[in-house]
This record gives sequence, C-alpha cells and structure tokens, in this order.
Amino acid sequence: MNKISSKLNFISLTLSFLILAILTMSIIINNRDKRDALTINIAGKERMLTQKMGKEIFYALHQKKPNFKYLDSTVEEFEHNLANLMKGNNKIAKPATPMIKNELSNIYKEWKNYYNLIISLKNTIGEYSKNKYMLDSINENFEEKVKFISNKISDSKIEILKINIDRLITHLMVLDINDDSENFEEFYLFYRNISDYINQLYNHYPEDMKNIILYWGYYSDIISIYLNDILTIKENQQNFYELGNNLLNNIDLTVMHYTIYSQEKRELYFFIQLSLGVIALILIAIAFYLKSNIVAHLYSFLKTSDAMSNTNIDDESYLSNPHFQVCENGSELDEANIHIHNFLYRIDAVIKNVKQGIVESQKAAKELNDMSVGLESEISQLNDNTINKDSLVKYIDVTEDIAIESLEDLNNTANLLDKLQSNLNDILVNTKIKDV
Repeated sequence: MNKISSKLNFISLTLSFLILAILTMSIIINNRDKRDALTINIAGKERMLTQKMGKEIFYALHQKKPNFKYLDSTVEEFEHNLANLMKGNNKIAKPATPMIKNELSNIYKEWKNYYNLIISLKNTIGEYSKNKYMLDSINENFEEKVKFISNKISDSKIEILKINIDRLITHLMVLDINDDSENFEEFYLFYRNISDYINQLYNHYPEDMKNIILYWGYYSDIISIYLNDILTIKENQQNFYELGNNLLNNIDLTVMHYTIYSQEKRELYFFIQLSLGVIALILIAIAFYLKSNIVAHLYSFLKTSDAMSNTNIDDESYLSNPHFQVCENGSELDEANIHIHNFLYRIDAVIKNVKQGIVESQKAAKELNDMSVGLESEISQLNDNTINKDSLVKYIDVTEDIAIESLEDLNNTANLLDKLQSNLNDILVNTKIKDV
C-alpha cells in the first residue's frame, strides 16, 4: 500500500467506519441505558409495592370498615410489573442472565404464596370487622338483659354477674390482634369462669335466668368466632410478614444483579468506545503523517521536473536517466511528472526530426526550381523544329509552380512547428523548481 491514493482511501474508509461504529455504539448504549434504567426502576418498584401491601394490610386491621381498594390496586400493579420483568416488552428487557431469570421464577413462586395469603387475610379481616361490629351491638343488649335481672332479683350473686359481664365486655373490647398469648389465655379463663357462674345462677333462678342462658349461648358463639378470627389473623399475619421479608430479600437480590449486569455492560461498551477512539486517533496521526509525506512528494516532484528540464534531449540516452524511469513504489506525483516529461521530450524530438525533414525538403524544392529554370533556358536555345518547345516550357512552368507552392507549404508547417516547440519549452521552463 505505497500509493498515496491507496493510503488515503484506506484512511478515509477506516475513519468513516470508526465514526459510524462510534455513533452506532452511542445510540445502542443510549437505548440500552434507557431500557436498563427502566428495568431496574420497575424491579425496585416491586420492592416498594411489597412494602405497601404490608402497610395496607396493617391499616385494614385497624379500621372499623376495612377498605381494600388501595391494596387491590397495589396487588394488580405488582403482578403486572412482575409479568413484564419475566417476559419483557418493547420498553423493558427480558431477563438478561440465567441467574436473573431464575431469581424472577423464585419471586413468582413466592408471590403466589404471598398472594394466596393476602386473599385469606382479606377474607378473615372482613369477617373479623363484621363480627366485631356485631359484638358491639350484642354487648349493649346483653348488658341491658343482665341489668334487668339485677333490678328484678335482689341478690348479690346477680350483682356479681353484672360486674363480671361488664369486665368481660371491657376485656373483649380491648383485646387486640397484637396482644400476646397471655392476654388471650387470661381472657379465656375469665370467659369460662363467667360461663360456669351463669350456669350456677340458672340452677338457682331457672325462670329468670332462662333468657340470659339462651342469649349467652348465642353470645358465646359470636365470641368464639371472633376469637377464632383473631387467632387466624395472628397466624396469617406472622406468615405474611415472613413471606413478605423473603419476597423483599429476593427482589433486593434481583435488583442488585440487574444493577451489576447493567454496570458490567456499560463498562464493556465504554471499553469498546475507548478502543475505537484510540484507533481513530492513531488513524488521524497517520493522516497527518501522510499529509507531510504528500508535501515531501510535491517537493520531489518539483525537483524532478527541474532535473528533467535541464536534461539534453539530443542524447538518446536521456531515456535511461533515473528521473525518467517509473518506479513501481513511487508516488502518483512522481509517475505523473515522469510521464508528462517523457511525453514532452518525445514530442520535442519528433518536432526536431520533422523540422530537419522540412529543411531537406526545402533544399530539394529549391534545387528542383533551379533545374527547371536552367532547363527552360536550354530549351529556348534549341533550333530543332521537331521538338514542341511550347509544350515543354508549359510542363516546366507547372513544375516550377509546384515547387514554389511546396516551398510555401513547408514554410507554413515550419512556422507552426516553431510555435508548438515554443509552447513546449514554456511548459518545461514553468516546471523548474524556484529557489525559496
């Protein structure tokens, strides 16, 4: 690749390819960064949604009329985002590595258990709130019935029953889901004691205690259901928190792996861009080197032109001069210089040969004219009547005219060749290198 044009073509094509590659890489990196950022954002949002579901369950447990509207919307958004992370779409990339894909599969399995537990908690909390509201109404009715018996029967045992029922209702109202097992055991013990005490009073006052004992049975059933709801919620709540923590940990792990993968990919793209940039700088340096090389060839071209213009073209050995030899590894300027001067010198040689021929032709034409004049003089002196003098003179005159016309044509041709040679000499003179 010693030709200047070949080097320039190589540099131009390679630089064009590198620029196109860098632009393409920048576009790819920009698009990938957007997709990765959105993917990491969605994965991180799943963590927030998991925490929000726990908060909504906590709020629902402490509301008289639990509203699951926000919980349902949170669950729906979580499922939608998880499906997009697992399958991908036009904005979110599919799982980038087998590890991330496996982690998302584990998250999906845990989510199914978590979702079933949410449904169970929703149903249990709904029943719990309904039974608690029902107990509020039953407690008032039960207090009225006990108060009525207490006013009717003047007995300290009835008064004790009234006091214990008030304590039972108070204890029941303050009983909370977050209470420890000791409070529930204390309540059960107190509840059983009151039940036994009501049965004893029924034995003493069967008619008066009949409505009380019937209402107590109904009241006991509601209390049993209410307490069972509390225990179920406590058990599910514990499982809910454990599954929620596991789900959060897995989501955190997935987000971390997404971030690591994105960072590694960015580093790889940066290395590729840096490599392409270094190659581009090297090519630019080569381009500057070629520029200086072209300038050197230009000066060499001018020096060669000056040397050729001073060459004696009369000596046929000028063609063997190294300045007139086309080097296979030379530049295009050297080749152009050599070809131009070879052409000019060959034309100049041809012109000189033609001019030499014209001079010889002029001599021949002049001699022919002189011979014609002499012949005409000799013919005029002949006295032989057998010769047609007029006819001979006529032919001799025609010959003289032809000779004269030939001389004129040769003179015109010589003038034209002189002009051509003058122009060629001007070209040779103008190619001489000037002193700087």
